[in-house]
Amino acid sequence: MLGSLLALAGCGTGSHPTKTTRPATAPKPPASAPPHPIDATLVGENHAPTVGKPWTYYVTVTDAQGSKLSGTETTQYTFNGVVVGTEKPTNVRFTDGVYRDTIEFPAAAVGYPLDVQTVIHVSLGTVTRDWPIVVHR
Repeated sequence: MLGSLLALAGCGTGSHPTKTTRPATAPKPPASAPPHPIDATLVGENHAPTVGKPWTYYVTVTDAQGSKLSGTETTQYTFNGVVVGTEKPTNVRFTDGVYRDTIEFPAAAVGYPLDVQTVIHVSLGTVTRDWPIVVHR
């Protein structure tokens, strides 16, 4: 977060002049963060899956240079940022930068704003991606 620079002035007391102090040079902006070493994308079939019908999503994972990565993936379901379910099995292996899965949602999920969340583990680290959905009948 960028802070703001405040110029503070001393309070004058009658006959004493007010003195203002300024920095000799303007502050330098923070160095830009290096690009994340993992580029991951989660794309669902749509944002409105239907109860009991197959719904497919894809995860693509590359490094900063575009090389395909292999690793493991765990799918979770979140409501207001809180994990409310986890797809089994967990830590499913994927290769060549692509993970694809098809799932079916239960009637208990109807009407709730959920996120399908994928947690991706590769040799360069871990990233999480979300895809918002609302399940319909």
